Amino acid sequence: RLFHVKDLDWGFIRPKRRGDRALAYAQSEWISEFIITTRGYETIPRMLKGFRDGMSQADVFKKIVGTPESEFDRKFRVWAVGQVMVRRLVRLDGKTLIAWVAVFATPQLFAASYVIEGPPGPYIESANWIVWSTVAYLGLFMTALGYSLWYTLIRRHPVGQVAPFLLLLPVFSVIGGITLLGEQLTLHVALGGAVVIAGVAFILFERAPAAEPAAKLAAEPADEAE
Repeated sequence: RLFHVKDLDWGFIRPKRRGDRALAYAQSEWISEFIITTRGYETIPRMLKGFRDGMSQADVFKKIVGTPESEFDRKFRVWAVGQVMVRRLVRLDGKTLIAWVAVFATPQLFAASYVIEGPPGPYIESANWIVWSTVAYLGLFMTALGYSLWYTLIRRHPVGQVAPFLLLLPVFSVIGGITLLGEQLTLHVALGGAVVIAGVAFILFERAPAAEPAAKLAAEPADEAE
C-alpha cells in the first residue's frame, strides 16, 4: 500500500493506521529520489521555489515536474514496487544484484549515449585524470559499493525502517563539502541538518514497536489511503 501523492501529507498530519507515519516518511524520501533520478536534482529546488511562490501541489507537479499527480503516481509505483521486490530476492546478495543490474543496464546506456551524444571516441580521448577519477568514484563507490549495501539492507530489514536513513544524505553531503571542498558551515545549513537528523530520529524511535506492521503495509498492493 502506498499513498497517492495528493494524500501523502495526511500520513504525517493524521495517520489512520499504525505505521502510516513511517510509511509516509519512507515514501517521501523515495519520491524525492525518484524525482532526482528521472528529472534531475535541480528539479527539487525548483519545486521548493514553486511552493514558496504559492503554487499548489498539483501545479508544481504539472508545471515543474512535468507530470500530473495521477500519472506521477503510476510511474512512481512501478519504481517503488521494484525496490520492494528486491526484498524477495533472498538468494542474491547486494553485490550480485548490482552486478546483474550493471550487466543489463550498461549496453542500454551505451546505446542511448551513442544515439543521443554520438560516438564516444572524442570524449574518451579528451578526458583528463579528473574526469576518469570522477568516473571511478561514481562507478566503484557511489554505485557498486553504495547500491550493493542498499540492496543488502532492504533485503534484510523492513523498507520503512531503512529508507529514513537516506534522509541523512544531505547531511553527509554538507560534511563532505566542508571537509573536502573547504565550504563554510552557516547557521542555516546547521539548522537544516539538525532538523533532518531530528526527523530521522523521530520516525525511527516512534515506529520501533511497529517495524513489522509497517513492512507488511509497504508490501501490500498499491491502494488509496483511506
